[in-house]
Amino acid sequence: MKITVLLLTGALAGFMSGMMGVGGGAIMIPAMVLLAGFDQHAAQGTSLLVMVPAGSVGAYTHWKLGNVRATLLWGLVPGVLVGSVLGGTLAHSLSDSALRIIFAAVLIWTGVRYLRAKRPV
Repeated sequence: MKITVLLLTGALAGFMSGMMGVGGGAIMIPAMVLLAGFDQHAAQGTSLLVMVPAGSVGAYTHWKLGNVRATLLWGLVPGVLVGSVLGGTLAHSLSDSALRIIFAAVLIWTGVRYLRAKRPV
């Protein structure tokens, strides 16, 4: 049963990642916690590692289609790397409950901001 849940979650996350650039945070982590019994720390860590190959395939596909602004990568990539180390270190020091609350709050905040954003011209 658990392997079926993980396979379906992975397929959905891969599809969402390729289509919209989301997956680990929005799909895989809640599914691993709620459906597969992972604790929050393990779900976040596992999701990050799983998304490396999936993100690479999705990024390559979007690169081929001309959907990548390469000039921004020199600032984004180092920032993401440093931020990931700092965020992972902080997450490790938090309790499972605190991490779940922060995770849920960030998803809600992001959703509200996204819905209220003006359309680009």
